[in-house]
Amino acid sequence: MDAIRARAGGKGQSAVEYMMTYGWAILILLGLGVVLWRMGILSIGQDTTPGERGFSQVTPLDWRCLKSGSVQITVTNEAGVILNLTAANATITSGGSGACTGTVTGVPITVFRPAQSTTITFNGCPITDNVGNYFRAEIGIVFANPSSGIEHLSYGKVWGPIE
Repeated sequence: MDAIRARAGGKGQSAVEYMMTYGWAILILLGLGVVLWRMGILSIGQDTTPGERGFSQVTPLDWRCLKSGSVQITVTNEAGVILNLTAANATITSGGSGACTGTVTGVPITVFRPAQSTTITFNGCPITDNVGNYFRAEIGIVFANPSSGIEHLSYGKVWGPIE
């Protein structure tokens, strides 16, 4: 009887060790997968629902990307104080990618009041995809508080379908 227990106990111990070793490895891989998914690195499909992420006191209210190579973004002053918009830049990603090299209209604005909105237009953007396809724009808006004279950057991303 003791011989039977000894043989069974050894097999059970091996099975437990096997399950513990591979169980921890699987748990770590699952955790890593969840972290990468939440960071947006493992996004399987390209969502064409418009969205935005980032930005600080100068935030996007609405935006669109036209097939003609124009990106328009309407921004709002949510700082609670008057700001001066001094510069804006964008990097567009569609079928190809690159910085908008054309003119930027709507900037500078010397008196950008709280809750006021204005539209910034980037022309000459490298839009290579067709209407309805996905685009992503990384936008930086430089603004200054005229009271302190300190410049800040409101940086973020917007995305959606090409119109």
